[in-house]
Amino acid sequence: DTSDVDKLLKQGFKGKTLGRGASGADAKTLQGTLRALGYLPKDAKLTGKMDADTTNALMAFQVATSGVDKVEKGTDAQGRAVYQTDKDKNRLKGIVTGKLDKATRAKLTEALKTERADRLAGRKEDKSKFSRTMGDNDTQRKQIADRMRKQGLDPEKLMKVDTSRFAKQGLRPHVLDAAIDAWENAYASGKTKNMTITVNDFELPGNMRRSFTLDLSKPGEGLKMHELMAHGSGSGDQTWSTKFSGAQRTGSGQSVLGGMIVGGRSYPGSKQYGATVDGLEKGINDRADAREVRMHAKGRGSLSEDAIGRSLGYRSLGCLVMTDKAAKTYRDQARKEGGRYNFNFSPNAQYWGNKKNAVTSD
Repeated sequence: DTSDVDKLLKQGFKGKTLGRGASGADAKTLQGTLRALGYLPKDAKLTGKMDADTTNALMAFQVATSGVDKVEKGTDAQGRAVYQTDKDKNRLKGIVTGKLDKATRAKLTEALKTERADRLAGRKEDKSKFSRTMGDNDTQRKQIADRMRKQGLDPEKLMKVDTSRFAKQGLRPHVLDAAIDAWENAYASGKTKNMTITVNDFELPGNMRRSFTLDLSKPGEGLKMHELMAHGSGSGDQTWSTKFSGAQRTGSGQSVLGGMIVGGRSYPGSKQYGATVDGLEKGINDRADAREVRMHAKGRGSLSEDAIGRSLGYRSLGCLVMTDKAAKTYRDQARKEGGRYNFNFSPNAQYWGNKKNAVTSD
């Protein structure tokens, strides 16, 4: 049935640039388009208002159609991967705007046409290229499978992961693939027993939901949490983060990258809904605790979803900072789980230039 798509294509967009808080016919057409394409739930109401959910879904569409789908920014003359540095501009800046602008209108219209053609032809998306088999070698695969069995899980049902399953919520396949690769090392070695992981994509702008929590033991379920996540003041401006080379230095104010356990120990501080952060990767984030990097709520005032599509208005000193409600939920869940594996992603060379990182070391 293409009736919904046909109606949207007939309506079209009137040509005005819209942002968070706007309302009217184009905002309603946008909501219908995002719903038809799967970026908004099938039961999403078409209110005609650019609210937080609509704006975040639009930003997820802009991410998915950005063409930024690899860790490396290119290769050198010898064919070796080249990564972002502190001096480079964020690759998504100017693309992921949260605004219904001319370029985005064109992409949405083209996506609707493709959706219509696919429905008529009965075509489904080929996700085979997004299938990841857990474990980088036979030894690690056996370790992972054995640990799953000890937890009463069936590895036959869990060893293959569709890394594109949350792409329409903004979690890019190559980012989830990297996070799972790093988690595998921690899980296989016994550093974590938890199959619930959180992925924070610091290449995404701070004014969209870029913290994704999922349970790898329940592949049929949706995200457990999907939240805003602040970055360190030393890592960038109020929206974009690009600087991470000083992430091990006290006083840098930069966010740390890579794999870590959040909430694995009793929290000694006074931050609201605080949880400990223990970096697992030597030379990359193992000084997180020494830097007093924590996960917590903002405290005075509130980091809120009013920031979506607008200026975040808040940066941390390198801590993982969420809204009050999200921080409490995260802390309580992590405590119950005995600590949660957390992976902070950025394409920055601070992580990828270190050949001992948890993704490429094996």
